[in-house]
Amino acid sequence: MELTIISHADVEEMLNFPECVTVLEEAFLKARTGQCLTPPRTPLVLGPQKNFGAMAAYVEGMNTVGLKVNTVFSTNSGTRFHIHQGAILVFETENGCLTGIVEAAAVTNIRTAAASALATKILTDNKPMSLAIIGAGTQGAQHIEAMLAVRPITSLLIWDIAQERAEAMAERARLKTGLKAQAVATAAEAAEASDLICVCTPAVNPVLSGEWVKPGTHINSVGFSGPGGRELDDGLLNKSKLYVDWRETILRDCGDIILPLKSGVISEKDILGDFGDLTAASGPGRAPEDITLFKATGVAIEDLACAEFLLKKARRENRGAKTLFGGFND
Repeated sequence: MELTIISHADVEEMLNFPECVTVLEEAFLKARTGQCLTPPRTPLVLGPQKNFGAMAAYVEGMNTVGLKVNTVFSTNSGTRFHIHQGAILVFETENGCLTGIVEAAAVTNIRTAAASALATKILTDNKPMSLAIIGAGTQGAQHIEAMLAVRPITSLLIWDIAQERAEAMAERARLKTGLKAQAVATAAEAAEASDLICVCTPAVNPVLSGEWVKPGTHINSVGFSGPGGRELDDGLLNKSKLYVDWRETILRDCGDIILPLKSGVISEKDILGDFGDLTAASGPGRAPEDITLFKATGVAIEDLACAEFLLKKARRENRGAKTLFGGFND
């Protein structure tokens, strides 16, 4: 069987945000209407700030099954190596052969922000919006581009625990997008002035308070510190209409939801829907004063859908490295 290998650079060149939003929307519609298997993540703690994990997915109608295997080494911060290293393995479902290996860090970077863009597209009206980015890391930068792909953004405020990172991101955003972008001294200052807030931090304690969020705001929260960490406070959970990427994984892995559930701040019925529900909806269905909150931890359906899209595109355009690979009978 021919095996196609797609590099980090190829992923970045071949997958843009408008395409990725469409890929995710179609994948979740399939997952909603057909058989979908997403077993629990398999985490291994290798040492302080060094983790290994695997995420598998099968969606009926895609004719593929996939596994993302990756390391998350926070010790790589500031080096030439990305914190995330790994690959998405794609198998066809007729003979079970491995047909593709796709670099995982680039896919994760794009699909995480694209999922927020899809939620924003579904849960908000198409009107000019002021944007706040909380957390000036890789996902903060990705979310700027992703939000621009689905909504007209009028201004940008950025906060990070390291002020110099926020300043640098604001400068890059001004040069790249032409936006009026500014670093601010506090997360409250960013949140209070914005219609759209993206929270993209590794925080284990809340960095966004419901007290700072005005009526009519939409929030995307993608920070993930496991079942014991959170970046959102109880007040925000209490005053928001809550949506998630995939209910099963959120209830198993996400401290921002698990901890308020355990303390009784919210109940499971307060989760109004996941992407299976949202992609079938006809519109945002929100009152002007509603605060909507989308919480994501990432789900392997997204990785599989993006990898399958990239492999098909690579074969059409004769991109990627190719080799024969597999187990064969004599």
